[in-house]
Amino acid sequence: MSETTPLGGPPAPAEPPDKAPAPVLSAAPPAEPDKASQLALEEAMARLRGDQNLGLAIAGGAAAALAGAIAWAAITAAIERRYGIMAIGIGFLVGFAVRFLGKGVDTTFRVVGAALAFLGCFMGNAFALCYLETSGTQFSFWSVLGTPSVVFEIMKVRFGFMDVVFYAIAAYCGWRFALRQLSEEDVKRLAGEAPKQP
Repeated sequence: MSETTPLGGPPAPAEPPDKAPAPVLSAAPPAEPDKASQLALEEAMARLRGDQNLGLAIAGGAAAALAGAIAWAAITAAIERRYGIMAIGIGFLVGFAVRFLGKGVDTTFRVVGAALAFLGCFMGNAFALCYLETSGTQFSFWSVLGTPSVVFEIMKVRFGFMDVVFYAIAAYCGWRFALRQLSEEDVKRLAGEAPKQP
């Protein structure tokens, strides 16, 4: 039955609602996660590049190369025999010295590591060969080492295929281990610590 007024007239119209429902506003779209992550990663890498020290990397790598060369010569003098595998040890030593002191993340530090590892191998080989060539002779080790033309002649005669192999491995070690090593967790942590954009 329809409602009627107390006087029996037609039904009273329904009262309109007090307010119309408020329109639903959609939230602003969130920032693209890939873009935000990339931005944070770039900021973290910029901070790492600020910690790099190419001068220390060169100085430390050169010192490691010289120390390795002297060690190669000393071992050769002790056992009266030259082992080319010592070159690989110089490569490792130089690579880690460049990494520890340089804190590099750019390819420049790899080039420094490889070049200094090669130089250390050359010096170590020269020292060892000069000792072997002068041991038991009237010639002085220092006099021969101080004559570059004689040193190069000795190395040319005694240089072999395995020397090339060991030099190449040493240079690779200097290249491979020269950069600062960052795990995935380190990168995420650094990206999280990077200052947020306003």
